[in-house]
Amino acid sequence: MVIQDHVAEKELRMVFHHSGSDPRAEGTFFMELEPEQRVERFRVSVAGNPMEGEILDAEKAKRVYEAIVAKRKDPALLEYYGARLLRVRIFPLPANTDFEVVLNTVEALRPQDGLVRVQTLNAVPASLRSPLRRMSVEAIIRSAHRVREVFSPTHTVEVSRDKAGGATLRYRAEDVLPATPFCFYYGVGEDELGASLLSYREPGEDGAFLLTITPPVGVDPEKRLPRDVVFVVDTSASMNEGGKIDQVRQALGSFLGTLTEQDRFNVVTFSTEGTPLRRDLIPATEDRVAFGRRAVSEIRARGGTNLEEGLRIAIGQSFRAEATRIIVLLSDGVPTVGQRDTEKLVGIARGKGIRVFSFGVGFDLNTQLLDRLAVENGGDRQYVHPQEDLTTVLESFARRIDAPVLADITVDVTGADGEAASTQAYPRRLPDLFRGGSLQVLGRFSTEGPVRVTLSGTGREGKVTRTYDLALAPDARHSFVPRLWAIRKVDFLLDEVRLHGPDRELIGEIVALSKEYGIVTPYTGALIVEDSAEALSAAGVEGRLAESARNAYNGAAEWHLGRNQQDWRNAFSQEAQIAAMNGAIGRGTNAAEVARTMQRQRNVRSRAFYNDGAGWNEAGFASQQARVLRFGSEEYFRFLRENPDAGEVLALGTNVTFQHDHEWIRVE
Repeated sequence: MVIQDHVAEKELRMVFHHSGSDPRAEGTFFMELEPEQRVERFRVSVAGNPMEGEILDAEKAKRVYEAIVAKRKDPALLEYYGARLLRVRIFPLPANTDFEVVLNTVEALRPQDGLVRVQTLNAVPASLRSPLRRMSVEAIIRSAHRVREVFSPTHTVEVSRDKAGGATLRYRAEDVLPATPFCFYYGVGEDELGASLLSYREPGEDGAFLLTITPPVGVDPEKRLPRDVVFVVDTSASMNEGGKIDQVRQALGSFLGTLTEQDRFNVVTFSTEGTPLRRDLIPATEDRVAFGRRAVSEIRARGGTNLEEGLRIAIGQSFRAEATRIIVLLSDGVPTVGQRDTEKLVGIARGKGIRVFSFGVGFDLNTQLLDRLAVENGGDRQYVHPQEDLTTVLESFARRIDAPVLADITVDVTGADGEAASTQAYPRRLPDLFRGGSLQVLGRFSTEGPVRVTLSGTGREGKVTRTYDLALAPDARHSFVPRLWAIRKVDFLLDEVRLHGPDRELIGEIVALSKEYGIVTPYTGALIVEDSAEALSAAGVEGRLAESARNAYNGAAEWHLGRNQQDWRNAFSQEAQIAAMNGAIGRGTNAAEVARTMQRQRNVRSRAFYNDGAGWNEAGFASQQARVLRFGSEEYFRFLRENPDAGEVLALGTNVTFQHDHEWIRVE
């Protein structure tokens, strides 16, 4: 598709296979149209032949849905109930062959909440979806104003930029089972720091919001914060295994090549003892970067693992107050020389105002130590599989922190009365903002309406403050937001109990949130594992934490826990969330494995449903009294007409138990 100033010209190409042999067979193609989606014109062809189609308004579409359900006893299309519908009758269907449907539309898009929402591939309800051989999307976005953020809450996409201020979004996958239609958002504007606010709430509950702060795509070098970066690199003998030290040399050389003359750097290697490249930080001039790259290419691995000395040398560098201060720690083992106590090692870096980014390579790690060094010092941690390309991982990280724009960030959200309008906001400690990235804050709210967002931080010229007048205006199309908030909170709670010891109250929150929102981690895999011997419980989570302590947070199982938490932390899209869910229980991400998971757990808007083998039950249902709705009865359709939003739940089929207005209802 091509989007020019909020007008989208889409071409949707779909290849179907008709296995029947009747040359007189016919079919019907349906596609949901969003409430704000205005189709100016469309053209449909099947196997090269033009076909007639019609757009049904919401009321006429409802009658069509009801007729299909009554006739076929299949409620799948109720997922679209209440929406307008594009219907194309296809006759004749080519027999025993593949045939292509091409749909061309021109649509006027409307900015809302500071963003434009675009949806496509919404032609198959969730319960009727089957694996696709291939799926791809390309969206070219052009505007009179610079395109700012581009993101998808449904799929993991790639975004590239052009010099004219436009952007191109791309997605491609094979052997894929799409869990949702394809949706993405984009924003435009020339503001130095832009802001957008999306929100959603279920009736009778507090809502959730997603606040996104985006820097300009191109940052003036004069407004870029300088960086002081110290690489602390494990060069113990174990780094020779699997060619890891060769990858480190290549990756560090590439990383040094991203530094500018505003930056300074040093490299501290540690094995039996710590050794800095130079006594203090080195200005990143062209000749000194070249010197650094030559020195890095000569790094050799031998001896033990003296992390203490490596950290002390790094912390002792003369970091500039005005610079973004970063330590990049890379290790494949546990400390074997010098201080080995986690608390004392973490204490070396604590409170120094230096961001620590930890990279753990392989399974022989103390994951608690690497986690705490990162979490308690405003950085992040990443776990790298022994067979993973370490060079690619570090080069990606180098691009991520290429150009700091704002540091020491705080965000306040206040209502019209000047009082705080948000609660339970995550992350608790906000990361720095870099060029090409964004800052995302997820929180809860109880009162809708106008809010003022105040952003504060440190830029190149000193203190920076921006205010934005936005609104908490819940929209059903943003129903992905509460689950994102729950994922961030579970991540925070897991850090608390993994890094500081079990706490019954926090573990209870982990269990409750995991059940309510369908967040399946290695601690909560009992939610969907078919042969699980016991239900998810606080005691089960406590047992897994105790096992980690017995393992001294070392080994393949502990690496897996850290890596899966990392996957969930980065799982912004629903596709990535399913991958993290499957990874938690040892499943792959191909279509068959995704289908297996979707047979056990699905999310309808922000609500999680679980299949116990006898039907679908919404999270929270145990043995409460439930009112029975007979599928296809007059009472069933009357309930649907009075509550069109329930269509997505009813689309799950028969034997579905769900809550509506504080009443449990079961469809039989």
